[in-house]
Order: sequence, then C-alpha cells, then structure tokens
Amino acid sequence: MDKESTKELLKFFMQSKSNDFLHAYLYLAYPELYLYHMGRKAGLISRKDRDTLPEKYDPGLSAMIAGAIKSMAPDMAHPTRNPYHGKVLTGELARKIITVSRPVAMIGAEQVIPYQVANDIILSHPKSIVVTACSCREMQENPCHPSDVCLFIGDPFARFIYEHHPEKSRIIDVEEALSILDLSEQAGYVHHAFFKKEMGNRFYCLCNCCSCCCLALQSWHKGFKLGLKPSGYVAVADDQTCAGCGTCVENCRFKAVTLDPETGNIRIDQAACMGCGLCVSHCPTESIRLQLDPSKGLPMDVDMDVSA
Repeated sequence: MDKESTKELLKFFMQSKSNDFLHAYLYLAYPELYLYHMGRKAGLISRKDRDTLPEKYDPGLSAMIAGAIKSMAPDMAHPTRNPYHGKVLTGELARKIITVSRPVAMIGAEQVIPYQVANDIILSHPKSIVVTACSCREMQENPCHPSDVCLFIGDPFARFIYEHHPEKSRIIDVEEALSILDLSEQAGYVHHAFFKKEMGNRFYCLCNCCSCCCLALQSWHKGFKLGLKPSGYVAVADDQTCAGCGTCVENCRFKAVTLDPETGNIRIDQAACMGCGLCVSHCPTESIRLQLDPSKGLPMDVDMDVSA
C-alpha cells in the first residue's frame, strides 16, 4: 500500500462494493505471472522453457495467483459469468473510444458487450492514458514488435500500471494513442476492448493483439470463444471487383477468409468472422466492406444510443 495508485485502486473497489481488490491487484501488479498461470490453466502454455517464469517470483506469490485463477474456473465456461470479456473493435470504433469528448453511459451495454456483468459501463474522456508493454508478447521467446501496444484508459487502472511498471509504461496523450492504433492497424493487429468481472465490471484496457502472441486470440482458436466477442459487424466481399490477391486471407486473424482456387475470389465464413475490419483496411481494391450483423451483438460504438 506504499503507492498512491494502490490506495486509489482499493478506494475504487470499496466504492463499487466489490471484494475483488486482491484479484485485481495481483493481475495488474504481476501481469506476466498472472498470464502465465492463466495460460497454463487454459492449456496454452506447456513449453518447458516457460516453466522457469515462476522461479523469478516468490513461491507464495505464485501460489496465490494460481489459486486466484483456480477460483475462477467454475465461471470460465459460463456464458454470462465468464471472467474475461474481450470485445473486438474495428479501427474506427477504437479511435472513437480514444477521442470521445463527452460522458457516455451505455446503460444497455449487455446488448453491446454482451454480458450481464457489464450492464452499466461509463466511458468518458480519457484524461489518463498509459501505454505499456504487452505482457503476452513479453512472455514469448520471439515476440512480435512493437511490444508497447496495450493502452490502459482511465484511473485508477492507468495510474496503477504507470506507478507499478515505470520501466515499461508511460503516460501518453490522445494523439500518440491514435498513432499506436494506426500503426497497429497497419501491422495487422486486432483491436480489443477488455472488460473483466474482477476489474469492477469496467472497461479498462484497449489492446492491439497479434494472433501469434496474444493469449486471448490463442484461446479463441483453441475453442474458448466465450471470452472474446465479435465487433457486431461481418465482412462482405464484392466478387466483381475482387482481384483475388489474397491480402485479406493473410490479414484475417480468425481464419474466416479463404481464396476459392476455381473462381479466384474470396470466400468469407461469416460464422467465424469477428468483424475486426483488417480485411477491409488492407484490401488494395476496396472490395470488402463491413455490415451490421444482429446475431453478433451491437458494436461498441460510443455514438450509438443503446439505452432505448
């Protein structure tokens, strides 16, 4: 409790009448160790060279984090109590979150996220934005670069990350945050807005993820699809203008796009499509667009009134 941000975090959980302060503290203060145990629990981390990670930490701390994650196990497969909530965003929607200049109350947010635990989300102008190195990438032997792509938005979470991880975090302004989003889009990284029951049911982080390092994307490909929800859009292709270059296939992180060898046109599996928009932004002939899909939930659009 020596850091002011720790006191603010405790105050936040006391005001929200949540008993998840310890879990949130462990998650934010020791992200690599936390994700290591989460990855082991999900069967994503099994390589022996990663087994040395816990040796860098106190055994009691490692056991405490493993126990906290084990306590979440009953909720892991539950459609509404799932402790990890990731919402895929298009580049446009991610930019809106960064630049919103008015308070936005998404009272009907279960339609957007869609989780019952996230039924009262307040998004306001992000006075505090901290970029930090991606813990998923830091765990990798040969990680993707750049690594500083995780944006913590709003206090007490942003300030906590900055104070506890000064060696890999920095406070940034809106312009730099937008630049990180743009560079991530160009690199083919998926934008995710993250919520977590143990984080007070609040939006706290905007990640820009690659499928090779990100545990959330790896979990999705392993069949654990409840923790990551689609954007609310699906991609639609125009066969008349499609050049069959395959750029969209290379940039689809959900393996929803394939190239038909007979026609040379692309085929989009809309059931698998998460509506991230990477195929749209990377298509050289502008032959792909996104359209709303009611079966995918509503987009996390701060301009959309979902309270009606």
